[in-house]
Amino acid sequence: MCCVLHIGNQRTKPHANLVLGDNVQTQVDNAGDLGLGVTADSHLKFDMHINLIITRAHRLSNVIHKCFASKDPPTLVHAFTAYVRLLLEYASCVWSPYTVGLVNKVESVQRRFTKHFVCCYGLTYSQRLTKLRTENLQLCRLYLDLIYVYKILFGMVETEVSTHFVLHKLDTGIRDHSLKLFAHHSRIDARKHFSVIVLYSAGIVCLLHLLTSLH
Repeated sequence: MCCVLHIGNQRTKPHANLVLGDNVQTQVDNAGDLGLGVTADSHLKFDMHINLIITRAHRLSNVIHKCFASKDPPTLVHAFTAYVRLLLEYASCVWSPYTVGLVNKVESVQRRFTKHFVCCYGLTYSQRLTKLRTENLQLCRLYLDLIYVYKILFGMVETEVSTHFVLHKLDTGIRDHSLKLFAHHSRIDARKHFSVIVLYSAGIVCLLHLLTSLH
């Protein structure tokens, strides 16, 4: 079924109906990309998608604790990685949250899951992660973002480097690498945060270490 999703300033939203054949297409406030499975609204925000996968992830986490006969922590953590994290990390380069509220909301899935282990009673979330030998979900998404940057730089995905970054070759004369990545300036949150998070929150040094390990 076709529909119309206007992306951009709502003040410039066209009032005319779009007709396809003999059918007037319904205008909607949000829509899912059938090819990618990610829901976005007219402001290119992914709050609805994030809330949906968080609900499903909590449900799957409860199923793991209830249905597995083994209560061995490494076994349950592997199950969480295979079934729950797969859901929370799918296409995260597209929808990864940048606000504190949504970041904490996604993290609450693993935070709640790790509280059920007897060996983790009385421990803080960071201590539980250390004991279970796993990482927080925000760091996992950042790692996936860095991998995607690697694929962009080396032509492994069908997108141009210039779409996301400005690549400069600088000869500073000091001990430093010669390739510098800069984010495009953007007034729109939906466009700018992927580049900003990767380049400034993670840092160029993290990116270079990743490129070295993957090459």
